[in-house]
Amino acid sequence: MLDALTRFTSEGIIDPAQILGVSENLDEESDTDIFCLRHGLDLAQAGNVVIVHTHKTRKAPPQFAAALVNGDTRADLNGLVKHTLQVSKVSFAPVADATAATGMESEVCR
Repeated sequence: MLDALTRFTSEGIIDPAQILGVSENLDEESDTDIFCLRHGLDLAQAGNVVIVHTHKTRKAPPQFAAALVNGDTRADLNGLVKHTLQVSKVSFAPVADATAATGMESEVCR
């Protein structure tokens, strides 16, 4: 993940001033509930990164986007994410594609 973040900031995709913090977690901490218990956090203080495919138009090739979702909230892909990114379609990116693009391994890979 740190490699991907470094690449995104160096390519101007992410403004470094907008980064609130980064944590490198153990594999067994990838579940939000477990992470919060180990670090004494409430779910509302944690977040999950969800990698999605977006399409500007139905026929356009997909683009990646990352959505940060509060730990106590469900991702509203077809509402908030779709509206915020001004796209016609949003879907969860296939795990293999998301892993290749970000270097982050999903807990569903295990």
